[in-house]
Amino acid sequence: MDVATSFQNVFANGLLLDSGGTDGVAAMGIIFGFNVFFMMSALGTGDGMQPIISYNYGAKRYDRAVKTFEHALKLTGLVALFGVVILESFPLPIISVFIDRNENVTTITKVAIQIFAISIPFYMVQIVMTRYFQALQKNKIASFLALLRPVLFVPIAYLLNTMYGLIGIWVAFVVSDSLAALISLLFVKNYSLKKLILINQ
Repeated sequence: MDVATSFQNVFANGLLLDSGGTDGVAAMGIIFGFNVFFMMSALGTGDGMQPIISYNYGAKRYDRAVKTFEHALKLTGLVALFGVVILESFPLPIISVFIDRNENVTTITKVAIQIFAISIPFYMVQIVMTRYFQALQKNKIASFLALLRPVLFVPIAYLLNTMYGLIGIWVAFVVSDSLAALISLLFVKNYSLKKLILINQ
C-alpha cells in the first residue's frame, strides 16, 4: 500500500508540474501537510479496531465484532465530517499556516482544498474497511482494497487532467476515492458478520 501510494504521489506531482508548474506541486504539498491528520486518524482507528474484531471473530462473538466495526466507522465518519466542514469553511486560514504572500499558490490551493475535502470521508472509511478484512484474515481482499485507491487514481487522473487540466487532478482524488469506497462497501456487505449472527441464533 505504501509503495502504491508513493507511486500515486509521484504520478500526481508529474501531472501537476505539467499543468500547474511548481505552484501546483506546492498546492499538493500543502494538501499533504494537513491531510496527515485525517490519514493518521483513519489508520489509527483501523489499527485499533483490528485486534478487537479478530479476538471476537475467533471467539465467535460476532455481535461484538460487528459493534466494534460499526463504532469505528461512525468515529471515522465524524472526524471526516469535521474535516470537510473546516476545510470548506476556512481554506485561507489553513493555507496561511503553510505559505504566505504568494497569491497564485494561495488561489490554486484554495480551489484544490475545497475539491479535495470531498474525498476525505471516502478514503478514511475505505481505510477502515480495508483493516476490517485484515482483522478477518481475508488477506487477499485486504491487499486488493489497499491497492485500489492508487490503482484507480492513475488512469482517472490522467483522463481528467487531459480533459480539464489542473482542476481535473483534484477531481480525480474525489472520483478514485469514492469508487474505492463503494467497491470496498460491496465487499463488506458480501462478507458481513451479521449473516453469521443470524446463523448462530
